[in-house]
Amino acid sequence: MKFGRTLGLALTAGLFLGSFAALAPTASAAKCPASNLDGKTIGNIKIGSVSVPVKSVTYPLSGELDPPKSPLFAGVSARHNPLKATVGSSIIVWHIEYEGCKGKLNPIIKAKVGTKFSVTDEEGNKTSYKITDSLSVPKGEYKAKWFRIDGPRQLVFVTCGGKVVKGHYTRNQIVIAVPA
Repeated sequence: MKFGRTLGLALTAGLFLGSFAALAPTASAAKCPASNLDGKTIGNIKIGSVSVPVKSVTYPLSGELDPPKSPLFAGVSARHNPLKATVGSSIIVWHIEYEGCKGKLNPIIKAKVGTKFSVTDEEGNKTSYKITDSLSVPKGEYKAKWFRIDGPRQLVFVTCGGKVVKGHYTRNQIVIAVPA
């Protein structure tokens, strides 16, 4: 059943996205983790003058969706639709901050609704998207419609946000975009 599968994916994703960990920022300028971590680059997101490489990420059955180790990259979930999909959701994640190194995709969470940007997919095709929603939600409060595998095409960007309590962010920043 499509609804059951979509709801199952949403509930599963909620558990995984709730596990993003924060590491305390350092006082000095941080050296970002190496760019060759986490495998091959499969796409690119360009918002304004910022260009962010995208890698494929998976999550283990133990339940943690782990963005690429370097916050200079974003990751597209291999358990959801790929960047080249024409329907449903592609889930894109990144570290907002990692050991003092700021996430390169952070400008998307500060962009206004209506902002346009481009995505180059796994096959090298470029598509223009526009932001339709940007919100902050408590960890675990996710909507099934963000994780659908069918229906209208959308990109769902997810990273940490809010306060850091006991080494973990308390919220997730969510940005939704559709083809422009």
